[in-house]
Amino acid sequence: MNSYGQRGIAILRDRAQAKDWQRSQDDHDQAVIVQEYIEGRDWAISVFAQDGIIKHWVSWVCPSQLDLGYGIGRFLATEFISRDDLLAMTQKIVAATQFSGVANFDARYDDAAGMMRMLECNPRFFNRMSAARL
Repeated sequence: MNSYGQRGIAILRDRAQAKDWQRSQDDHDQAVIVQEYIEGRDWAISVFAQDGIIKHWVSWVCPSQLDLGYGIGRFLATEFISRDDLLAMTQKIVAATQFSGVANFDARYDDAAGMMRMLECNPRFFNRMSAARL
């Protein structure tokens, strides 16, 4: 829970891997988040909303994100692409909460299911400053 930007993520495919991982941890009191792993590319949408209505938005994918040999540079490329499915999902959340402000939603395109899956919302500007300036 103290990590960010894909740091500290462990993909555990079965109970045996989970038990091995747990035994390897020095601090058993450390808080963790467990969620289903979805294979696919990360997508994001940032919005400015007022009273549950999205006024402005931008969505993007990181084209080199899955290239593990590319190092931190893989996070420097950003390709802005409109995704109506991602916008519709985000609008439902924004409307249901009557959200006002700036927020960034992280999602992943689920290759196996052939659909977008929402992961989380960060009520702030996204942390890709070169793209934020654009």
